[in-house]
Amino acid sequence: CNIVESDHRIAVGLNDNQVKILDARQIRADNSISLAHNAAVKALSWHPKDRHILATGAGKLDKMIRIWDTNSGVCIASID
Repeated sequence: CNIVESDHRIAVGLNDNQVKILDARQIRADNSISLAHNAAVKALSWHPKDRHILATGAGKLDKMIRIWDTNSGVCIASID
């Protein structure tokens, strides 16, 4: 599991191929955004200026880096 923090948001990369985005001001199970990969999430990094943009990378079964808009939960770019 990998964890990165940005302002009030916490991103957690999980071995079940998911990234959970939590609002640290109100952490509840029903208050998270799920982002999916096809392998365990191994790397996470928030954009240094656009604090709602998150880059995630998964293991060898996925081999993708995805860029997410965490406000909408949409993958806005991917790199193979």
